[in-house]
Amino acid sequence: MKSEALMSSGKKKKLKSKAKSGLPIIPIILGLLIVSALLAGGDYVLGQRKTVTGYDSSVARVREAIRMHDPESVQEALKLSEIEPLVTGNPTVTRETKEGAEYAVYTWPGGMTPIGFRLKIEKNGPIEEVTELATFGAQ
Repeated sequence: MKSEALMSSGKKKKLKSKAKSGLPIIPIILGLLIVSALLAGGDYVLGQRKTVTGYDSSVARVREAIRMHDPESVQEALKLSEIEPLVTGNPTVTRETKEGAEYAVYTWPGGMTPIGFRLKIEKNGPIEEVTELATFGAQ
């Protein structure tokens, strides 16, 4: 049934009835996008915190091992093979040569710049010994 109204001129005019739409779709989609972005950002931050925690504990353990295996003491120097069990997390391990010295580089992905440490390696016959640790990327 259509509604009609009288106009001042005496003519009948049809009134438009507004169809009620269910839920406003665009605000709901925008809200879902915002919530998804916040969840993804939170997940990224938690992942970065786990990365930094693995990095921090690894650096502390390696520093302590280097200090305990002082080459000038009676004990022998720290071997590169002894480092792997001290490292937590999943760093990328590479080798590099810089200014004639060889290094083992452990790198964790970290935000804008990667974080990690370099272990200076000296060869004592077939044995690779770690002599010093230098960190990079940490603030």
